[in-house]
This record gives sequence, structure tokens and C-alpha cells, in this order.
Amino acid sequence: MRIAVEHAGAQRGLLVLPRGNEQRIEAEATIGPDAVTVRLLGTPLTPSELPYSILQHVARTQSSIILDDASAQTPFSTDEYIHHKRARSVLCLPLVKQAKLIGLLYLENNLAPGIFTPQRIALLELLASQAAISLENAHLYGELTVENRTRRQAEEDLRRSEAYLAQAQTLSHTGSFGWNPATGEIYWSAEIFRIFEYDRAITPTVDLIDQRVHPEDVTGFRQVVERASHDRQDYSQEYRLRMPDGRVKHIHVVAHAMRNETGDVDFVGAVMDVTLAKETEDRIRFAQAEREQLEQRLRQAEKMEAVGRLAGGIAHDFNNVLAGVFAYGEMIFEETPEDSPLKRYAKNVLTAATRGRALVEQILAFSRSQLGKRVPVDVTQVVAETLELLRGCLPANIGLESSAPVLPLIVIGDATQLHQVVMNVCGNAIQAMSETGTLRVALEAAELCAERALSHGTLGPGRYVSLTIQDSGSGMDQATLARIFEPFFTTKEIGRGTGLGLSLVYAIVTDAGGAIDVRSALEQGSTFTIYLARAEDALAAAGEAAAAPPRGNGERVLLVEDEANLLAMTAEVLTRLGYEPASFSDSQTALAAFEAEPRSFDVVITDDVMPGLTGTGLAQRLHRRRPDLPIVLVSGYGGPALTPQALIAGVSELLAKPLQSRQIATTLARVLHRNA
Repeated sequence: MRIAVEHAGAQRGLLVLPRGNEQRIEAEATIGPDAVTVRLLGTPLTPSELPYSILQHVARTQSSIILDDASAQTPFSTDEYIHHKRARSVLCLPLVKQAKLIGLLYLENNLAPGIFTPQRIALLELLASQAAISLENAHLYGELTVENRTRRQAEEDLRRSEAYLAQAQTLSHTGSFGWNPATGEIYWSAEIFRIFEYDRAITPTVDLIDQRVHPEDVTGFRQVVERASHDRQDYSQEYRLRMPDGRVKHIHVVAHAMRNETGDVDFVGAVMDVTLAKETEDRIRFAQAEREQLEQRLRQAEKMEAVGRLAGGIAHDFNNVLAGVFAYGEMIFEETPEDSPLKRYAKNVLTAATRGRALVEQILAFSRSQLGKRVPVDVTQVVAETLELLRGCLPANIGLESSAPVLPLIVIGDATQLHQVVMNVCGNAIQAMSETGTLRVALEAAELCAERALSHGTLGPGRYVSLTIQDSGSGMDQATLARIFEPFFTTKEIGRGTGLGLSLVYAIVTDAGGAIDVRSALEQGSTFTIYLARAEDALAAAGEAAAAPPRGNGERVLLVEDEANLLAMTAEVLTRLGYEPASFSDSQTALAAFEAEPRSFDVVITDDVMPGLTGTGLAQRLHRRRPDLPIVLVSGYGGPALTPQALIAGVSELLAKPLQSRQIATTLARVLHRNA
């Protein structure tokens, strides 16, 4: 541009290049005071920049236009630019290369006409041809540069896409594949090689896949492959892989059939490793089953809690009944001559009452989750009493055979709990023999010289009592045998069992330091062998003759009980023991009598459950007035919170109903001696 303007004698020059469907002014050169100034514009062409009619003519004809004096009459005199700018000398040259218009060079001089002489025009035409070549080369270079840049960007995008896809496949454990059934050619992405755990140097084949398919899924896998090869239809399949080290994977395959350029069908699809999802599903199903089981146990526990509350509610009244049986039974026993049959009757009444009291205590202990007593117990007697009860309710088609030594077999435990053990195991055995059968119960001493592993527990060397209960019933399979001692597990139909019987047996036996061995087979019956540690010396100490109960010396007892019969009976027992009872049927009256003469009473016996002011509340007021006064609180069912409440109230001792005369005598002697 600079050379053209300088050698042509022009004041101004424009380089116009086509860009798509429009023409743009790429550069403008103007003569200044000292030099030619060139500006790069890149702006759209408008009629205000040059004679637009001349430009269109040159572009259309690809021939030059020279106006020595544009102000004179010419075909272009009406052009708006020439009219307003008063142009004089005008030259417009086409830039052509191989008959292709590359651009236009426009020059003008508005000072004088005839500026563009033939010599200058010849030079300009030479420059124009060189400019056309340069512009074309520059254009081609620009296009090539853009193409290279676009290609490099596309390659970079492709590499990035492939890297993202590979990473995404790794993260999602999903690989892609292609398969041509006609040629057998298979393409795998890197993730599929990882899923099947094959080296990438190996060429994948259907047979290679078949080697990894789990033996149990091979038939199904082959059927899908054959059907896909024949039908050329989309398919989806789940199967397992068994790896060389024995691990099992679960995969899900989906494939889409599409025709290639040869007309054959290719399958394009994905292989997903769903092992983690399968394991998660299994855990969810297991958790759901466990939750349902826990909900069932919760419902059963709520039922048992209701039973416990019911037991607590009736315990007070039931113990009051037993208290009368104890009191009057003891009186009959003491007043009856040794040779009278009434003596034996009275003893049997007291034995039955003792068993009734133990049963109530056991129910309450169960409802409070408490442990049983730990005293010497003759298992021989417990088993004999239990079997005597069972004989009366055995079905006619079931026989009972038993054997036991003559000498007592002693263990440390709770007689009532051991009674429950025998009763529950025998009861289950009887139910297992639905039609006919024989129940065999054997009790014997056993001595182990070495440790012995049982089905449910391990015994160390020592001396034991062995109780074997065998039935000829339906027996159990191994799955049932593994769960028989689980709480709330039962094989009985709804309404016939709580699932707590054997779990209670297991808890009682293990709590006593014993173990259980169970042997069973379907249709061959079951054998339960219960081992408990022997303790003969303990029973010898417990079996020593009991001394006569201590007697009082006329001490005055403040006796408070709202049950009239129980109040009269307890007062009579106290009188027989040498005390002077002052009986009151309500706490307020008793408190008023005490307030009137606080020093006239030596000891207090009060029931806890009283209308209005409770026994604990009464004890608190009495203790506040006389801290040295012994107070005995009696309760049929106080719950675990009663003991700390009683201690805070100043109670000396807490007794559980029903009371026996010996228990009353020893307790009063103890608290009076303690406060003497």
C-alpha cells in the first residue's frame, strides 16, 4: 500500500478484500506531511469510503478503471462519492490470480487531474499482480493456520474426551465394546480388560469371555450370544464371572445392533461391573430382614413388658393371699401334735405356699430382668416334683420313663428357675411327639476328667449333674438347631408359642455356670443334655437344723396395713412372737398416733402401697421426727426404684410379701438389735 501510493502519486489508497458475501476495507494509506501512513481497518465497505459504482464495475469485469478527471462527464459522474468528495484522478485496479478476483486496489488524488500516467499505471499493474499473489498466499496461509489450529484443537478435544471417558468408565466400572458376529472381531475398552482381569495384550474373543463366566451362568450366556448372532437384535443380560482366585463378580451387559458400511450388523454396548451394587442390595435385604425380625422381637418384647406390668399389678394382692396362707399354715403347724396327720397337711400347705411365693418372685424377676437366687438346690427333688406335675397332663398316647439316683444331687441355683428348665424342655418334647412316643428323663452324676465341647457351651474338668431329656418326636434340621435358643424364635404356628421358652432355659443354665448339649435329626427325635456343677457341701450347710426364731420382749410395734384380714393376721403373728402390736389400717391415723406419743413405739412395720399417704411417705415423716426409730417397709411389688426411695426415706429394712413368721422374727430382732 505504501509503495503504491508513493509511486502512483495518490493522496489516498484503499485495499478491499472480499470476505464471504461482503467486501471489507482491510487497509487505508494516506499521504501525510512527512510520510505515508497505513492503517489496518478490517471494516465493512460503505459508499462513503469510495466510488461504489466504480468498485462494483471493476469487481464484475475484473478490468481497471482510470478517470483522469472524475469531475468531467463520465459514466460514473453520478456516483455519490465522486459528487460529494469532488474527486479528480481516480484509479481502481483488480487484484487477480488465475482468473480469480483476490481483491481491489483503489487510489485517488483530489488535487489534480491526470495524475495516473501510463508509466505509473504499468508500475501499479505490476504491483497489483504481485499483490494478488501475496494476498492469495497470505489467504491460503491464513486458512491453513486456522485449519491447523482447528485440527490441533479437535485433536486436543478428542484426547481430553478420551481421557475423560476412560476416567469416567473407571469410576463407574463401565466399559464399552464392539462386536461383529460375522467376523468374530471384538473391541474392548481398557475398563473391560480390568473387569475381566485380562492383560491388554490379549485379543478378546467369545471363548475368552466364556472362560470367565461362572459355571452356573455359562448356559444362559451362550444362549444369549447365539440368539444375538442369529437375530441381530439388541440384547441385555446379567451374569456372574468367577475369577481365577475364586472371587465372584456380577456384570450387566447391554448392546445395540447397528449396520456397518458392509451391511453386516455390529453390536455396540457397555459392560457394567455391578458387584458393589449387588452386595449393597444384599446388605439392604439383610438389613430389611433383620429390621423386620427386630420389629417382631420388639412387638414380642412389648407383649412381655405388658405381662410384666400385669404381674406387678397383681403381685401385691396375690402376695397378700399367700401371706394369709403362710401365717395360718404356720400357726396350724406349730399348734398341731407331731403324730397328727394335720401336721403333715400343714407342712404340705406351707410347701405349696412357698412354691407359690417363689413363682411370683420369678415372674417379677423376669419382668425386671433380674437374676434368680443363688442357693443350694436338690435337683433330684426339683425333677421329681416337675415330672409328677407332667404325669397328670400327659396325653394318653405318650409314655414317660424316668431314672434318678436315690441320693440328692445338689447345685447352686434357683429352684423355681430349675423347675422352669425341666418344664420347658419336657413341654417342647411332648409337643414334638404329636401322635405317639416316649419321653425319657434321666438324672445322674457325671465327672469330666478333661474339657468337653458341647453344642452350646464348653465344660471344664469337674463334677456335674447331668439331666438328659429325650423324645421320639419329629426332630430338627441343622438350620433350626442353630437357632433354637434365640429369643422369640419358634417353629410353632401362631398362637402356640412365644419363642421364649428355650431362650429362658439357655439363660438360666448359662447363668448357673452350666452348658447344654443338643442332638437332633429329622424324624429321629431330639436329646437335650443339661450339665450343672455339683455342690454337695453347700446343701449340707443349708440343711442343718434351723434354730427357733428369735422372740420379742414386749416391744411395741406400730403396724400399718390397709388389708383388714392381713392386718389382723400380722398382729396375731407379732403377738405370738412376743411383741405388742398397735394396728392401724391407714397411714394418717398411724401418723397421728405417733405424733401423740412418739416415744411409745419401738419399731414400725408398714405396707408401702397405702391409700393417701404411702408407706414410704409415712416412713419419711416418722424418720424426720425420730431418726433412731427402726422402720421396716413391706412391699408386694415395688419395682427396682423402691429400694433407693426407701433408703432416702429412712427405712431400715425392706421386706417382700408374703411374709413368714420366721422372716418377721429375724428382721425385727435384727433392726432392734442394730438400734439398741
